Amino acid sequence: MDKEIYKEEFTIGRVIGEAWKIYKRDFSAIFDLVLAVAAGKFLMVVLVVLFSPFAQTASKEVLQQFAQILDALIGMVLAMAIAWRVKTGIDGPAANFSESLTKGCWRWPAAILTDLLKCVFLLAPFALYFATAATGNVMFLALFFFLLIPMIVFAVYWFFSTYAVLLKNKSGVAALGYSKEVVRGRAGQVFGYALVLGLIVGFAGVLAVIPLILIEKMIELVTVYISIPMAFIAKLAIETIDAYYYTALAVFFINFDATKRPAKKALREFGQLKNK
Repeated sequence: MDKEIYKEEFTIGRVIGEAWKIYKRDFSAIFDLVLAVAAGKFLMVVLVVLFSPFAQTASKEVLQQFAQILDALIGMVLAMAIAWRVKTGIDGPAANFSESLTKGCWRWPAAILTDLLKCVFLLAPFALYFATAATGNVMFLALFFFLLIPMIVFAVYWFFSTYAVLLKNKSGVAALGYSKEVVRGRAGQVFGYALVLGLIVGFAGVLAVIPLILIEKMIELVTVYISIPMAFIAKLAIETIDAYYYTALAVFFINFDATKRPAKKALREFGQLKNK
């Protein structure tokens, strides 16, 4: 595959298959990254949730939301570290553990900034929804539904923003713009590919975690000393499955970036279709 990825646009089946080949071939190296990030993430979440002064005053719901946000932010490092290994492995010798992790950490602040910017743009219309609830003015609700479709469209356009940050050294608006260029003319494909990959990994994650939950339920005396290790094992299992998703997304981006449709060409094709 290594150079074919730059020559032709992959089908979803090809993305899944090539990602699986890389995942199997580099599983040991990928698992090392998963273990390192998962351990760091789990330790940080446990320390914050159980032992920080913030935990003494915050409600259980707030702590859960904070832990989820922290988990997602740190998880970006793993996604980028795996993507860097995939990219370097395609172009030549694959980056080792320290190189991949360092690259992920180095681009992490820019990725967070870009994601925050993306969230501000995409979630801004929800202010209209809350304004409706607060004022009872249906005009706000009508405007919210009017902006809902553009919001979904731009969510697809900006799907690759994190990979633009990592592999194209972009950040902020520039990363969002680059992602839009990659998706241009293929928004339906990108949405469909992302949906299929998400369903596959989500289903695999459920299958992996169910046995661990059943084992924990079978233990009569579940203390914190047992539940914490079990929670980490479950989290590690999910992260290992997610690593395939990150591998597939890296293959997906690299291929679609190499085969992106230039704006002029897209306009010419549109003009030819219009003339017909």
